[in-house]
Amino acid sequence: LIVRRNIFSREGASTLKLVRLSSITYDKSGQPEAWFQLGKAQAVSRRQRNEEIKLAMHSIRVIDIQPQSVLLEVDGQILELSMGQTIAERLHDADLEALPAES
Repeated sequence: LIVRRNIFSREGASTLKLVRLSSITYDKSGQPEAWFQLGKAQAVSRRQRNEEIKLAMHSIRVIDIQPQSVLLEVDGQILELSMGQTIAERLHDADLEALPAES
């Protein structure tokens, strides 16, 4: 049995509104690092490829880091997060992209 999280629950959605891609840099060995602002206190979390962001209600893993964006797996859904964007904003954009075009 696979249980899927409801990312649109009141608590889940508010948590994802607070995770923002703030910077992409490179460490001493040249490996890219994605910097995320977490929460209202603006705590910062640096992550590299295949590392997870620990949130109580969500499973978030960094798949790849490009110069201006990061590919994430968020609760089983693959998203490309652009600089300055929150996960909630990207999920909203992905939902709009999935809607059928009006004729």
